[in-house]
Amino acid sequence: MELALRIARFKTAKYTIERPLHLGATLAGAPPAVLDHFTRYALPLGEAFQLRDDLLGVFGTPEDTGKPNLDDLRDGKHTALIATALRHAHPAQRRTLTTLLGTTALDHEQAAQIRALLVATGARDTVEH
Repeated sequence: MELALRIARFKTAKYTIERPLHLGATLAGAPPAVLDHFTRYALPLGEAFQLRDDLLGVFGTPEDTGKPNLDDLRDGKHTALIATALRHAHPAQRRTLTTLLGTTALDHEQAAQIRALLVATGARDTVEH
């Protein structure tokens, strides 16, 4: 989980939200205190954004999100969603998840198995919360 959250912090929170706010504030001549406020705002916002994006990357429909819903599973993307599922899975669920996750030829039926495990382990609800 620590690794998944670190990825969310540096991939999204800092790169996509915090730094653009810092750049804009710096260009506008804002004092350092404003940058500190932006950091306190940006980091949790960016992490929440990444958690939502991870959920949509697995459970969203391409028609609604504009992005495929198999890629993260095929790539074996290490997310808080997957970390939570692995933490709460019983051995058979863990075997299924680790066997299917990262399969480049993952089909819709196998993806449905993974999604069912993410729901059954409580991972989806936990990350949503």
